[in-house]
Amino acid sequence: MGFTGDGQIFSFDALLTQSSILNTINAQGNKYIAKLKGNQKNLKQKAIETLEAFESATDVYDNEEEYLNENNKRVSRTVEIYQNKSCNHVMHHEVFNNIQSLIKVTKKLIDPTTGESTQTIQYSMANFKTSAQDFHEKILQHWRVETYAVNEVRKYSWGTLSSGHVD
Repeated sequence: MGFTGDGQIFSFDALLTQSSILNTINAQGNKYIAKLKGNQKNLKQKAIETLEAFESATDVYDNEEEYLNENNKRVSRTVEIYQNKSCNHVMHHEVFNNIQSLIKVTKKLIDPTTGESTQTIQYSMANFKTSAQDFHEKILQHWRVETYAVNEVRKYSWGTLSSGHVD
């Protein structure tokens, strides 16, 4: 989550991409970025079909020159956003209100020792519009918080397990 002058921006992994949660955030005038995964097959598939209907992305940000490290691998991300320039809705959905942006993130990992590379594609949706670079930064903020929280839980759990007691 992050705070901006325009209100709160909530970012969710797919588990919390639920219509009741996102529609409440939207009704309160706040913003969200919600990840789409296989547990919402129809929603994710509709998003993919919608962005494939575009001739090209509305905006693209590629940080290929700005490698980051993740698990001792070099990481780059390309963020493509798809927005309807003539109105605020990019995709109609029966239960989700106000979908203004679809986001496609292509992540490349390169092992510097072996040269082996892998690529993953993740999809998200948002109830606001901004640039591909701004979405890139907001998504990275979410992942940093998520990674920090997971590592802190692991450290606590491991410390508790190895010491044999709970504070």
